[in-house]
Amino acid sequence: MDECTIWRIRQKYNNLIFPNLPVLIINFLNNHLNYLDLIESKYVKINDILYFLRNKPIKRELDLLDWTIRYIEMKHGIFRKA
Repeated sequence: MDECTIWRIRQKYNNLIFPNLPVLIINFLNNHLNYLDLIESKYVKINDILYFLRNKPIKRELDLLDWTIRYIEMKHGIFRKA
């Protein structure tokens, strides 16, 4: 991943509620580059993600990342069994 892509992800997912979310997504992309197009999609907005996460049981950073990736997959029509 180049530095321009990292910068775009940091700018897109920057928020005050979960300030470490961009770092978690970048670390996730280091192992799963096939999600890059989904994460950079213009249809995924940070406000929609925060609204989706408002009542989710998030106790660890891994839970935050898992729920965020699940939202991005659902937004693009990718459904997986729980």
